[in-house]
Amino acid sequence: MRLAKTPTGPTAFDRRVACVRRYAFGVPDRGALEAIARYAPIVELGAGTGYWAYLFAEPRVDIAAYDLAPLTRSDAYSFEPRTWTEVQRVG
Repeated sequence: MRLAKTPTGPTAFDRRVACVRRYAFGVPDRGALEAIARYAPIVELGAGTGYWAYLFAEPRVDIAAYDLAPLTRSDAYSFEPRTWTEVQRVG
């Protein structure tokens, strides 16, 4: 993905889009992760890059990440074609 340039650099919108595509629409804090971890094992649907599942790796929470279309190198959202953790295809 190319960021639109203004005289001062990429626009705020373009920076937001880049962060959402790389991380997630929402980034949980430690308290939210701890609250969710109490319900393990967890299934994450719509995992995208697997960022949330990755956040549960450190406390070793049992989680499986799924998405209808996990990222690939040919994906339009693959400005940086890598995931944080394994994301499995689900139909």
